[in-house]
Amino acid sequence: MSGSGGENPYSPFTLVILQTANMPVTGYFDAAAAPNGSEGESIINASVKAQERVTGTLLKSMEAWTKELSPFSPSPESEGKQVYEPLADQKPAPFEEAAPLKPAKPRVTIETAVEAYMADARSRELRPSTISKHETTFRKQFLVWTRAQELKYLDDIDLDALLTFRSTWKDEGISKQKKQERLIGFFRECTKRSYISQNPAAGMRKIKFVQIPTDYFTCEEFEQIIAATYICGDDDGYRVDENRMRLRAITLLLRWGGLRIGDAVTLERSRLHKGSLLLYQAKTGIPVYVPLPPHVVEALNTVPPSLRPNPRYFFWSGNGEPETAVSHWQRSYRRLFKLTNIMKPDKKKKKRERSVNPILFCSG
Repeated sequence: MSGSGGENPYSPFTLVILQTANMPVTGYFDAAAAPNGSEGESIINASVKAQERVTGTLLKSMEAWTKELSPFSPSPESEGKQVYEPLADQKPAPFEEAAPLKPAKPRVTIETAVEAYMADARSRELRPSTISKHETTFRKQFLVWTRAQELKYLDDIDLDALLTFRSTWKDEGISKQKKQERLIGFFRECTKRSYISQNPAAGMRKIKFVQIPTDYFTCEEFEQIIAATYICGDDDGYRVDENRMRLRAITLLLRWGGLRIGDAVTLERSRLHKGSLLLYQAKTGIPVYVPLPPHVVEALNTVPPSLRPNPRYFFWSGNGEPETAVSHWQRSYRRLFKLTNIMKPDKKKKKRERSVNPILFCSG
């Protein structure tokens, strides 16, 4: 032990130990300067015992401080045991049962999705021609292609697969564009039904094509077409005169009524009223009357009946599908246009496309 009046170079803990051990301290204790022998050992032992007493006091103080701050207090019955009860003002949080996990939804096959889509199309009473196009696109082409590619489930189809499928189409122009629209609509409905999470066809870019306007027939050319109706068909053929009159009457109806061939073939007699044709606007459904020239009205009123006449229609028997009847009249027009031999300026034959409004029959 040595005293010094200068700066304390030693740890304060050494001083605390010596003071706790009731050792006279007149300065600071230098542990390195402790005497050798029994006197040094007694000093060191006293220091260790003092450290133990200080450590015990600190542990008791920490235990009391922890109990004061703890949200739990030991019950008298559990003294000496590690069992704690919550304080009176502390209520345990209510136990919330976890919601049961929903079972995974089974994957939908492509065939199931197609059948559901076709059933919905029929239930909406779409036109037979539209149903037929759906049948061709999905059952005869899409299903056949997916089976060849070994694609079974709907979620196996991605954008790359659809683009590959599109590359197999032989359609052109508007037919190809409409087919892609049907395909996009099919996958959109599958998304609404939660068959798939995303529409893989939404990324298909629009098909662009240049539609060449169909030529119209001038008034002089229209007169040639009417003249050809008097000589169309074999003179010795069955009901040749009646067929010529029917062909001439429907041609006049197409020209002056502004109807498409499908609407003209299925026109009901009740639509002709006092020299005017009752029609309905496509967008609004508002009825409008289209006045017809007297010679057109006479041709309609005197049109000969067909082999299977139906008093309800001018040119249709009412049996079968309208598309079938339209195809028969289209064949008649192909034979008629061969007789007219009407040429374009480039020496190519003019023809009336079935998708063009008949008002183009005459212009000028």
